Amino acid sequence: MKQVLTVSLLVLILITISSCKKESALSYKIDNYIGDVSIMKNGEAKTPEAGTYLKQNDVIITGDNSIADILYSDTGLIRIYENSEIEITVIDKSNKQSGIELKNGKMYALVSKLKKDHQFKAKAKTIVVSVRGTSFRVRADQDSSAVDVVTGTVKVHPVVDGREVPSVTKLVAAEQTLTLDEKTAKDVAEKETTITLKQINPAQLQQIKSEIQQRPSKKLHQLQKQEKIEQETIIKKAFDKTYGSFLGINHGETIEKVYSIFGEPSKKQMPKGKNKYATLVYSYNNTPVMNVYYHIDTKKISTFMLGNFENPIGGHNLVLEYVKSRGITNTQKTFLGKNIKEIKTILGKPAEEKNSMCRYTGEKAQAVFTLIPEDRVCNIISLVWF
Repeated sequence: MKQVLTVSLLVLILITISSCKKESALSYKIDNYIGDVSIMKNGEAKTPEAGTYLKQNDVIITGDNSIADILYSDTGLIRIYENSEIEITVIDKSNKQSGIELKNGKMYALVSKLKKDHQFKAKAKTIVVSVRGTSFRVRADQDSSAVDVVTGTVKVHPVVDGREVPSVTKLVAAEQTLTLDEKTAKDVAEKETTITLKQINPAQLQQIKSEIQQRPSKKLHQLQKQEKIEQETIIKKAFDKTYGSFLGINHGETIEKVYSIFGEPSKKQMPKGKNKYATLVYSYNNTPVMNVYYHIDTKKISTFMLGNFENPIGGHNLVLEYVKSRGITNTQKTFLGKNIKEIKTILGKPAEEKNSMCRYTGEKAQAVFTLIPEDRVCNIISLVWF
């Protein structure tokens, strides 16, 4: 009998723990607030308390000089700024969907990477923002809505007469902004025009970040730290994927592949002492344009250095001419002759950046782009395969 009771108690504890996990898996909870903040529940205004869970159809309203922070499950934080109104529109635990609607005003959300089958949406008058792991700001007034993406990428659909138009999609990346008024939203939905993106200017981006930091939050700091790690991981994986091949050669291939594409080098330097790496020097029109390093035992390629070493300023055209002469038509990955802004647009934020260089590091590769300080144009790329 005692054993049966013990087992029953254990089952009850496990059920309780399981239900708590389900409750915390998809929820909205008041973290803290300042100023004039109220919650409308079934038409009745109530004063919020920290730790209070919000239900579907609850509306949070902020007055002048007021802010409310809402915890989204354990993966996000929603900050509602002054003179704003937000409704909790969806808490669908069975389908793992959740959503909010900004009726008017301004909000900021930081949502760390969601599980594959989870979905979070933020709706405003003319847009719906679908999020997987990013930080962004949404603004709404009587006629239009806007989203400003700080980090990551969001998916945006237009909203016409209160209804989402899923057939029209626009991806908005970090440091980009999108604004739709009612007329433009209708035109976009009817395919009469397209959605236009703009870059957030540096001053405005700094203003958004400063606005976020004006009210410190332990949870916000924790999520920002987690988000930074997630974004760095995403960039590393994307970088490794991009540079898993270079100039027609795949990561892990041997020096024979270099010979098959570029032929015999102009010069070959064998290592001395304990050094195990040999160097192949390739020249074009009597000018060194590429060095390839490989391990003398495994024959595997370790490093490419591509650039006009004798004429670094403006000499990249000769290098690109040489590469194309060897049948390499796609030279985009070299970024030779490209500005730092173009590099960052494609590869994201570098691990290190100085006036004369920027560095990207993945799990399997690392690239250093040497820049001309005057105009920050790439003139040499050094790619290392681990």
